[in-house]
Amino acid sequence: MIQIDRVFHSSVRSSAILAALLLFLSSGCSSRIRTLEQLASVLSDQSAASTVSALVKISGDSQTETVAQALGAPIVVEVRNALGQPLSGTIVTFSVTAGGGSLSIANVLTDSSGHAQTTWTLGTLASVIHRATASAGAASVTFLAYGTAAAPASLVKISGDGQSAIAGTSLPDSIVVRLEDAYGNPISGETLGFSTSSGGGSVS
Repeated sequence: MIQIDRVFHSSVRSSAILAALLLFLSSGCSSRIRTLEQLASVLSDQSAASTVSALVKISGDSQTETVAQALGAPIVVEVRNALGQPLSGTIVTFSVTAGGGSLSIANVLTDSSGHAQTTWTLGTLASVIHRATASAGAASVTFLAYGTAAAPASLVKISGDGQSAIAGTSLPDSIVVRLEDAYGNPISGETLGFSTSSGGGSVS
C-alpha cells in the first residue's frame, strides 16, 4: 500500500509539473511568469509533503517493568511532514541510550498512518532510568522506562561477621545482610528470618 501511494502521488505531482511546463512553453511573457509561480508552488508543496518535520510519541512512554523483561506495550511514534500530516514509508531508527537492554527491531518503516513501533526489553539495572530514542531525519524523541528488581535470588553479608563477645552477652554490632535478585539489584519489602545454627544463643 505504501509503494502504491508513493507511485500515485508521484504520478500526480509529475503530471502537474508537466502540465505547468507545457503551459509555460505555449504562453506569453506574463502567462509564463504566472506559470513559473505555479510550478514553484507545486515543487514547494511536493517538498513539504515529503519532508520529515516532526516525530511525535504516540504511546509506550514511562512504563514500569521487571528488569530484563519486555515492556508490556510497544513504544510507538508518528512521523509528520511539514504540513503536519502523517508521513508513510519513512525509516524510523530506535536505539537504547541508557540502562542497557534491547529492541525487537531497530529500523522500522512507517505505515499508512505514519506510525512506527518496536518492543523494548529492559536491561538488568533497577537503579537507573532506562531511555530509548527514536529518530527520523533531524527529529527525535526519547522514551523513559523504569525497572524493578527481579525475584529474590541471594543474600549478601554486609557487616557483623566474625565478631567475638563474652558468652551470654550480645555482640557489639548487628549482623547485616542484603537481599538481591539474580542481577545484583537490592530487593526491599521482603521479610527475612534470622536464627542460630550452632553454639546456642539467640537473635533479637
